[in-house]
Amino acid sequence: AQDRPDIQYAVTEAARSMAGPKQLDTWRTKRILRYLRHHPTLEWVFELSQMPDALSIATDADWGGDTRTRRSTSGTVVQLGHCPLTTYSRTQGSVSLSSAEAEYMSLVGAAQEGLMVKSVLLKLGYTIRVEIQSDAQAAVSAAEKRGILRFKHLSIRWLFLKELTERKEIVLRKVASAANVSDMLTKPVDAATLQRNLVGMACFM
Repeated sequence: AQDRPDIQYAVTEAARSMAGPKQLDTWRTKRILRYLRHHPTLEWVFELSQMPDALSIATDADWGGDTRTRRSTSGTVVQLGHCPLTTYSRTQGSVSLSSAEAEYMSLVGAAQEGLMVKSVLLKLGYTIRVEIQSDAQAAVSAAEKRGILRFKHLSIRWLFLKELTERKEIVLRKVASAANVSDMLTKPVDAATLQRNLVGMACFM
């Protein structure tokens, strides 16, 4: 699933039960195989006529999606123009107390990924800003406002996003859920939705 964002979430879920798979896990794995039978390949397309002004990052999170640990899943797509650079679907390192907190942690992970890519581009001679898109207004507002608000219980490492937004190193944008291409990396969706999200990124064939 390293270079197949359309199955990253499904593979992550299937991998949770590798130590002791049950009948449901076998059914999930068969669904992945059936999908791959109909969509055996995925071609990444890299076409840039000119360097864009911003690195575009779409991020999303579920809340307590792992029924065993109640941890949430973060999904992120990093794009340069319409070219995908990296995607991931990851279980968060701690339990979130609200959906806004899960989305906020997803924003933090996206910011870290964006700064990494920005530093690589800087070494190549390109100065570019980082723009993160999320469909969670509460998380975006919490990151942009001064103070720690209701996040008093969070460890310091999660609050560095506030400094980045204050210094304008990271720009946060609210987008509609339907326009968030990272949605497929955080929850189960049908094959038609997967293909629509890939087409929405305009970078896969």
